[in-house]
Amino acid sequence: MITRVFSVVLAILMLCLCCIAAGGEVMLDEWELTELIMFLRQQGGDAADFVVLPDGYPAPGAGTFLVEPEDSQLAEVSGSMSFKLLIIGVDTDNQSLSGRSDTMILAQLDPAGGSVKLVSFMRDLYVSIPDRGSNRLNAAYAFGGPDLLILTLEENFGVRADGYLSVNFNLMEELVNAIGGIQVTVSDKELQSLNAIMAYYNQQQGRPKSDEKLTESGYVTLTGRQALAFARIRKMDSDYQRVIRQQEILKAILQRMLTLDFVGLSTVLTRLIPQVKTNLTIAEAIALLQNLLALNDTHLSTLRVPVSGGAQSRTIRGMYLIVADLMENQQAIDAFLAP
Repeated sequence: MITRVFSVVLAILMLCLCCIAAGGEVMLDEWELTELIMFLRQQGGDAADFVVLPDGYPAPGAGTFLVEPEDSQLAEVSGSMSFKLLIIGVDTDNQSLSGRSDTMILAQLDPAGGSVKLVSFMRDLYVSIPDRGSNRLNAAYAFGGPDLLILTLEENFGVRADGYLSVNFNLMEELVNAIGGIQVTVSDKELQSLNAIMAYYNQQQGRPKSDEKLTESGYVTLTGRQALAFARIRKMDSDYQRVIRQQEILKAILQRMLTLDFVGLSTVLTRLIPQVKTNLTIAEAIALLQNLLALNDTHLSTLRVPVSGGAQSRTIRGMYLIVADLMENQQAIDAFLAP
């Protein structure tokens, strides 16, 4: 069941990316569109019936997706290869995808091992940024976008992403509201910090001070703005705990999305995907979908970098920074991502 829902979600994701391409730099040709629809039909039959083509797209030839051609790209990209996707969250006060990357999570899909592994990189890690000197890790995205961030992670931690998704962190608010809220555990201290952040949001947006104030701690349901406030709590404890809270939010979103039906998922993703930036090609997306279908019982595990005991806090040029033992952290990442 989990595998099927993952596949449907990513299938809709790629259909939405097709729509983005139609209105931007590239439009899928008839062959690429036919392959995508053919793949959807192979997975369940009904999924392809929900495809709505943007104006200007040529309709696939009748019957062309009923039999897979010998030179189909599907045969070339299928298999049980692992795939590393870098998820980048840009935390700004508007919907721009410029700025620093405050959330950086490398997600590895491993069909052979039946696992999904998440590696979260702390934003204050002091690293060497190619051609830019040493700075915080989140500055790499501001200097050179996803490509420079990927190169920085590879040179410092020895891990290479196969693709990326970049989103504004404010998108979380809209996503959580669209799926009907999420459930997480909020402590008494977190409740106070969350409501303080909510009060600031309300002041900035001209709302009543107590608007959407969370009234109780424990296992509670959060709205979009409450979830965003929860994920941004940092001064209460540390940025380390902030990363853990962000992972909790991501897991809660996933759990909630797994309860939605096809129509609900397609509605949510169609609304939100235009705000996502990615470098995935159609062939890579189809390969990713096929690999997901190979999973049976998916195991989700997480790692935070730097690992415990693998770094020291320092102040350099007036900045609070985390200076990591690169060799120790590289070894920990390799061991975590290993089959």
